[in-house]
Amino acid sequence: SYGPEEYWMESIYRGFDQEGMGIFRQHSCVSEDHPFFCPTENDYKACIINNFEHDLAMKYPCDKVLGLYPSDAPEPLLFKKEVWRTTWIKNLRYWRMLVEYMGFPIAKVNEPEQIGDWEYE
Repeated sequence: SYGPEEYWMESIYRGFDQEGMGIFRQHSCVSEDHPFFCPTENDYKACIINNFEHDLAMKYPCDKVLGLYPSDAPEPLLFKKEVWRTTWIKNLRYWRMLVEYMGFPIAKVNEPEQIGDWEYE
């Protein structure tokens, strides 16, 4: 989430009605040579996130977006010295609360505290 004007929805949990699907299709179904793919930049991941995730999220009115889980940590779980830890992705205490009390099924693989020390085959 980015405040009352913008609302973030994790991409794996996006579902659309007919109007929402039209917005998605109009924004995201572009040709390979579209500037959204940033052919002159080296950081393709950031480019795609900015153009296909962040910009898309702003196309939907907040009063029409519903989420299964709140992304922003409540005030008591925020650290004043680390204001960037507002969402479950970076706020380990909040992420654990979501998992334990709400059955939150997601962990970020690039956050070691969320995935443990598992070995992959």
